[in-house]
Amino acid sequence: MNGELVVTQDWKYTNSPTVKTLAMDWNGSNVSGPTATTTVRSNYRISIKNLNSLSSQSIFGNTTFGLAAGDPNGFANTANDVVIDHRCRWSANVLGESITLLGYSIWYYPGSN
Repeated sequence: MNGELVVTQDWKYTNSPTVKTLAMDWNGSNVSGPTATTTVRSNYRISIKNLNSLSSQSIFGNTTFGLAAGDPNGFANTANDVVIDHRCRWSANVLGESITLLGYSIWYYPGSN
């Protein structure tokens, strides 16, 4: 009930001024959507922390593993199995640009009841 689920995404993309949104959806609802432009690689961490309940969470996401803004009233219900989607999109269609999800990991840290 007080556990934490951590999803880490490793992205590689074209260095350009085109805005790339690198997102994660939890059971069809977006919980993370950072943007990138002129870097070539990013590693994102999304943390879903249960708040003494399987249906009440705080959700944190950040691009640098540093301070992260969180939603204190998260909606990522962890009581049942869900689909996690890793999505990306460009602000403009530019020939020759690419976005690749190199890999991801999902870690569960149990909490005390």
